[in-house]
Amino acid sequence: MRFFERKRHPGHLDSRDYSQILASIQEVEKWGILDSGPRLEVDVSAEPDMQALLPQIARIIELP
Repeated sequence: MRFFERKRHPGHLDSRDYSQILASIQEVEKWGILDSGPRLEVDVSAEPDMQALLPQIARIIELP
């Protein structure tokens, strides 16, 4: 629902209704997780602990 209710720039000319947007998202979901290299999964159902995440992010992108 959040995706449908978002404010979009008028230049995007969005004209899809809720059912069309939902069908589009469900189609993309069938692709599964793309294997594009290391990834960090973060549970965002609550505010993430950024101090705990920063070292993990640094390891993934190989920062000193």
